[in-house]
Amino acid sequence: MSKTVEYLKTRRSPKKYVESYKLSDQEKEVILEASRWAPSSVGLEPYRILFIENKEIREEMKEFCWNQPGTATSSAMQIWIGYKEEIMKNKIIPSQNERNVPEGFEKAREYRVLAYENVKSGFEIDNDQFCARQAYISLGCALVAAEEIGIDFCPIEGMLPRKIEKILEKHNLIDLENEFICVAAFMGKVDKESRNYHAFDKLRREKNEVYKIVE
Repeated sequence: MSKTVEYLKTRRSPKKYVESYKLSDQEKEVILEASRWAPSSVGLEPYRILFIENKEIREEMKEFCWNQPGTATSSAMQIWIGYKEEIMKNKIIPSQNERNVPEGFEKAREYRVLAYENVKSGFEIDNDQFCARQAYISLGCALVAAEEIGIDFCPIEGMLPRKIEKILEKHNLIDLENEFICVAAFMGKVDKESRNYHAFDKLRREKNEVYKIVE
């Protein structure tokens, strides 16, 4: 069996963490680099990442993360910050074109703008949804990388992002005129000494219920 499939079969989303565990610089780099090198539609990378180890800031967020223990007891909270439409059009796309597309390839630069607009219209989504979809791809890559190095990783949607944005703004960590929260995750080492450190057994539907191969 592939190592990736084995990681995904055996991994769990921790509910309780070893509060004293501190991620090493190497562990942080692996997870953040996996996040950075994740696939991204037309190479736009429409997000940046906050990696918050500061427990005081995370404690402020706990109420708005449904009081999940991991908010403050995990080793870190990673938050993907998306860019609003005006910033995408006036800064992110031009800067990515400048960085990745050589001069003289104007058609390729125009294609990026067209592809960005066509993906939104084709899927009937707005800019914020476009950015969030890309952030979720990055999150998936981070999850697998974390599992590979033995770090327990839990994606988080159980939160009130607008409330958390206000806390981040207070600490000068987000520009709410131009940015917003896409998704987040806790990470660290699961505390197996605590009760209910995982929620129930991990089960999935049968293969024939989930996918069909069309030859």
